[in-house]
Amino acid sequence: MSPAAALLSAQYRAGWNRILRTAGFGGEVATWITLGIVALVLLVPALLMSRIGLDLGYEIASSGDAGVMQSWNGLIAVFTLGFALLGAFRARPSFPSSRFGRYPLRSIDLLVAELPAGLFEVFPLLATGGLVAMNVGLAIRMPGEAPFIVLLTLLSIGTMLATMFIAAALVSSIARRRLLLACLVASGAAATFVGGIRGLRTLLKVWLPAIVDYLPIGGGYEGLVALRSGHTARGVTQLAIALASTIVLLAIAAELQRRRLAAESAQDAPARRLLASIPLSGSGQATAVLFLIRLLSRRSALGLLLIPLLYSAPIALTASMGRAAIADGRELPAPALTFTRLAEEVPLFAVFPLLSIAMNAQIWLNQFGWDRAGMRLFLLLPLEPRAMLTARLKGLLFFTTLQSAVAALPLLAIRMPGFREIVIGIAAGGVALLVTTGVGQLVSIRYPRGIDADSSAQIPLHLSWIAPVTLLATGAELAGLWFLFESIVPGAGPLGLVLSLVGVGVAYAAMLPRLAALLQREQERLLGM
Repeated sequence: MSPAAALLSAQYRAGWNRILRTAGFGGEVATWITLGIVALVLLVPALLMSRIGLDLGYEIASSGDAGVMQSWNGLIAVFTLGFALLGAFRARPSFPSSRFGRYPLRSIDLLVAELPAGLFEVFPLLATGGLVAMNVGLAIRMPGEAPFIVLLTLLSIGTMLATMFIAAALVSSIARRRLLLACLVASGAAATFVGGIRGLRTLLKVWLPAIVDYLPIGGGYEGLVALRSGHTARGVTQLAIALASTIVLLAIAAELQRRRLAAESAQDAPARRLLASIPLSGSGQATAVLFLIRLLSRRSALGLLLIPLLYSAPIALTASMGRAAIADGRELPAPALTFTRLAEEVPLFAVFPLLSIAMNAQIWLNQFGWDRAGMRLFLLLPLEPRAMLTARLKGLLFFTTLQSAVAALPLLAIRMPGFREIVIGIAAGGVALLVTTGVGQLVSIRYPRGIDADSSAQIPLHLSWIAPVTLLATGAELAGLWFLFESIVPGAGPLGLVLSLVGVGVAYAAMLPRLAALLQREQERLLGM
């Protein structure tokens, strides 16, 4: 068996054994049920992308208009580059070099072994589903070019994965160089302060379209139009460039992945030194700061900060391109026009706090696992259990606020949020935060799961039902209050959400002593993580 095949087999066996170990009895059944739920979740965006592929594919097949190709290439760029960059913050090596010693593995073997794990992360999975669905719609409209569309689909997925691994290696390298990281953060903050919304609009309207124009995989789709119109030499050349660029990217990714694996450290020493520099007192304030630092020092948690961009960035990009097309007097396909109108009319800013909390189940369902190494210290400090719990709430509040601000940033290039949106977002987000924090603290105390420095936070299958049930119940309560107050006094929906926030706050305060007593009783369980 070749090294690549052996590593792929080890990847499969390790993943399956991990599922069985964490799920316990009935693990295989639970796994298939979970995969079915994932498929249902992916079905709606897949149908939407198929419709977009059909609509744009009809325009491309019938006219080959440059504006339509720009829209198509823009969507391809979002999936191959945007989702890859988001996925880079969550990508973790499945095969650290410490597991192989001096075994002479080629860099390409290591990359091939990482590909399955990379495909089944949230961002690559969504990107792959979107790319396949769009191209299915395109192939239906252009059946004669279907073989080339299949090739371009594979190249798009390969480009996305290669870009993700390259970006992950660069992020890992930058994270190990604190001075460089500080300079980049300061430069980004300065650019944001100086450029502001105008700079963001320039990025969306000028720089991103320029990147789309020079993206090799986009040129491959333009090669399809050239072949269809009889320009065989040009079409073959553009397809060959797309193929060659994907091969080059994969080769670069293989080498960078090898270097990253060689340099990856299993210990977060900089984070520990930073933790040691913070004075601990009798209040829970320092504990909240420590909790935040634990989160912000892990790439798996940092990736959660960027997950809401999955929704806001494509909407902002599509709406910005739609506005530019309308200003130029061009007719837009129905999906693009719908996206443009939704971005202007739907109160999207109010959704981001709820969206952020929904994406953070890995954190609020395991609030003590991030302090695995320091749990004994926390329990020996003169801290009341109640102060430790409220510290988690403060940390989650700051993390969610930062997440929501990151999600809202792209849409600020289109419009500013209204006062009504802000009130709805704060009230609904506050209710969801208090509910999920309370439920999460109960689960975190009863089922603590320590998180190693070199691993990500995963929810075991036997606990995976808690997050969706909690979120659905909270959403149903918010929607019910909204419609109740709207039916009594039109326009009073936000007032109902504010009153709900007050009520849930009182309920959490009343439940806090019981949670603190449970924390006191379960100290041994927490120390055994």
